[in-house]
Amino acid sequence: MATNNGKEGSRAGATDERPLCKYGAECYQKNPFHTARFKHQRPKVPPAESINGDSTVIPSTPDQDDDDDEKKLTMIKKKEIDEDGDGISSRIKRKSADKMSSSLAPTKRPKHHDLSMNDAMLVIKQKYLMDMPEDFYKFWQFCKMMKSDRPEEALKESLNLVLVGPYDILSGYISPENDDDIDYCCHWRFKYDPPEFQTLAVQTGDRQFHIGYHRDDPTQPPVFVAANSAAHSYVFQSYGGNMFSAVYNLLLWKAKRVQEQGADMEMSSLLNSLLEKLRCWISENQINMATKTKEMKRREKKVVAETFHTAGIVVPVCNDVGYREIPFPNFKFKKMLDTLHNPSSSEEAKDKLLDKIEEAITYVQFANDECDYGMGLELGMDLFSYGSEKLHPFIKNLLPMAYRLLKRPLYEKIIVAHLENRNKIQIGRALL
Repeated sequence: MATNNGKEGSRAGATDERPLCKYGAECYQKNPFHTARFKHQRPKVPPAESINGDSTVIPSTPDQDDDDDEKKLTMIKKKEIDEDGDGISSRIKRKSADKMSSSLAPTKRPKHHDLSMNDAMLVIKQKYLMDMPEDFYKFWQFCKMMKSDRPEEALKESLNLVLVGPYDILSGYISPENDDDIDYCCHWRFKYDPPEFQTLAVQTGDRQFHIGYHRDDPTQPPVFVAANSAAHSYVFQSYGGNMFSAVYNLLLWKAKRVQEQGADMEMSSLLNSLLEKLRCWISENQINMATKTKEMKRREKKVVAETFHTAGIVVPVCNDVGYREIPFPNFKFKKMLDTLHNPSSSEEAKDKLLDKIEEAITYVQFANDECDYGMGLELGMDLFSYGSEKLHPFIKNLLPMAYRLLKRPLYEKIIVAHLENRNKIQIGRALL
């Protein structure tokens, strides 16, 4: 530390050509990589253990920021998320449609970031505005044990699975100091991903298979890990309560399939070896591998409606206030939408169906007046899951308002950004 102070002193005596950090003296960054690239007079902090070093310790919870971190986080949120004070991200406003594509991303992996654990947790929360649960960081440690040089690719050979999303910060594909082209509301967000879903891993190929956390409220921990193949369906399937159970289930499924085919003995050996290593890690770290965790069972009791994407929705309900049913069941609603989008349907039939949808939206307005906010969330989510851009005007009328009334403003920002560029995936790097 004394050496670093001396360097700062020598810089002060000479012409310092480093660019000025955009956060100035209030900068939240602590890592030497950042202070070496940008100039700002700020108190030095002791170096922390590296997240990529062998001595990293996983904290018991991912949200143990001190008071200083909370002040920095508040400053970052205010500056990056709502500069104009109108509830819409300034970053969303300045994104154009042509930036929502894979051409944004470097095809080569940049230099690995030497972020401390506390810095990594803080940066991820500042960018994604959500805390990651304990299993997120523990799974990174497991992958680092499997492949120390590229932990994000530890499962690529066996499952064709690559860690992405918030893991892009840990792996170094996203630089915390130079990420102006990244819209975190849409980062690794596929066509059918609702705001409640956050991608953590993807398979290469045209299926667009991806897995990630599902959380009903952005201020709460995720309850389960789900998976979707966006090229084929809007349905999400539960894969367990955490990343370990999700990957374990995927390994078991593939190992069984390879064994039944009986052709690829090398792959069978690889899968069995990985399964054994995963079992040992799970046992040593006491990971909960229940098919349905207590949190998942509690959530099942709180689900007020089965949605098209099958994950359901959860809203606060007290004394029968908070949710009321939409005027048609799912199977009938799907049939209505199919008819609406069928080229052979008459214009008269389409007009009648549009009238029914508009009538349902009127019912939602009445429901909102009486605090039954779940009705608008269900109707808007089903329209969103159907996937047609023709329905976007209805969705824009329903979902942002529903999230606003439910006090889930982050999800409001995400749905607004996603609908603007829904058919383009900001993948963060050339992978798919």
